[in-house]
Amino acid sequence: MDKGAVVWNPWLKLSRCISQPNFKFQVIGCDSNRRSEESIYKTIWCNTGRVDRPPYLKIHDLASCTWKDASVEFSGGSSQEKKRKLITRSGVSLNGTLFWISFSDKTDPLYQLVTFDFSSEVFYIFCDLPCGKSHPCDALVLWVFKRDRFSVLKQCHITKKIEIWVTKNKVNVKDGNDVLPWDTLGLEYQKPRTLGDCDEFLICNMDKGAVVWNPWLKQSAWIGHPSSRLEGICYNGSNRRSEVGPYKTIWYSNKEWKVHDFAFGTWKNLKVISKSNDSNQSEKQRQTIHSEIGVFLNGSLFWICFLDSLYSLSNFNFSKGRFSRFCDLPCGMSHLRDALVLRIFKGDRFSLLKQCNVTKKTELWVTKNKVNVEDGRDVVWVNFMTLSIPSFPSLVPTKVYSQQPSYFIDDKRLVVCSCDETGQAWIYVFGGNKLIDKVRIDSVVDPWPLHCTYFPSLVPVPRVK
Repeated sequence: MDKGAVVWNPWLKLSRCISQPNFKFQVIGCDSNRRSEESIYKTIWCNTGRVDRPPYLKIHDLASCTWKDASVEFSGGSSQEKKRKLITRSGVSLNGTLFWISFSDKTDPLYQLVTFDFSSEVFYIFCDLPCGKSHPCDALVLWVFKRDRFSVLKQCHITKKIEIWVTKNKVNVKDGNDVLPWDTLGLEYQKPRTLGDCDEFLICNMDKGAVVWNPWLKQSAWIGHPSSRLEGICYNGSNRRSEVGPYKTIWYSNKEWKVHDFAFGTWKNLKVISKSNDSNQSEKQRQTIHSEIGVFLNGSLFWICFLDSLYSLSNFNFSKGRFSRFCDLPCGMSHLRDALVLRIFKGDRFSLLKQCNVTKKTELWVTKNKVNVEDGRDVVWVNFMTLSIPSFPSLVPTKVYSQQPSYFIDDKRLVVCSCDETGQAWIYVFGGNKLIDKVRIDSVVDPWPLHCTYFPSLVPVPRVK
């Protein structure tokens, strides 16, 4: 904080404020000798985040509320060690000792753990880290693992490769020479390609597979497939709260469709058989899928498709293993970059958002009645809202960034998220066929973010075999 710091236990709802009028000082560690019956908590403060200038360090005793200037140097005191800098701003506490990640200078290719012992008030190098320095902007985080070991997460700023290292055995904080070789979990960086919601989960397609995710329950499942894109997930059982129920996902790549079974971890190639409710449509005519991720309703997945200048809904029924042309949409194609998004409305109906890329006219349609997924001939669309706003931006701004807008309906209002031509994300609120409010999202996301609408769900992510 500006003039001090807070030591806080949110679980017990207890906190302690330490006032430090010199706002340049920041707390960089808090620890105690827990092996004694009366723990004496102390904090160490530094005004620059550096430990090479002893007069700039202070120690605060929480029991007596006293301050002490700490004129402390690294053990050894060589000229190289005097240049040593801390990377991690806050120390990690383990068995009465604080640890930081550090390096000696910009030319030093090694990272080391530096420790400060409150009992002796001495800094010293504890041990080398298992990973070298690739770039000054590398991501590097130290944490306690299994209460008596260390873990280190590193991402190379250049290659984006992620590595997680853990100490093999219990750490003796008195002697870093006993730290045995670190074990690693190699994680390859993969760039998210698409993000969407389907059947109460989030789906994120990446370079070599996809993640099915429930952020509310902090659960996720990785399905690896190097050449296909996850198009949707579906549940065919009766107990959705089971983690081992008959969940299946459908994938597409190079004109081939595959189905993945969560319960058995098996893959099955689909022999695509299309059936149309329109007797006038030729079986040889092939529709192009417009949606990136399918919309789930009552055991079927639905996608927006187009043929010539006509939009329609196509669905896939997992139990029958068959694609069908379900129904026509209430609007035609104006431009290939039209904004067109399908969502579930009131749990058993569809809603459809369209913006013409040429005129910027925006329409919101909903189905009048409950949708019978077995027969699309009974579907009736009604106009929920029409927006003709001068100078309103395109919801699909560029050819490079072609992500569709995300939206939801709140009573009689429409809430939309999209990016402008500069990549800036905006939230728009419409009501009564006019724009009510708009909010610029600055500090939360980077330019050109992936986004979707998602409502918290208590459905657990199925386990992958």
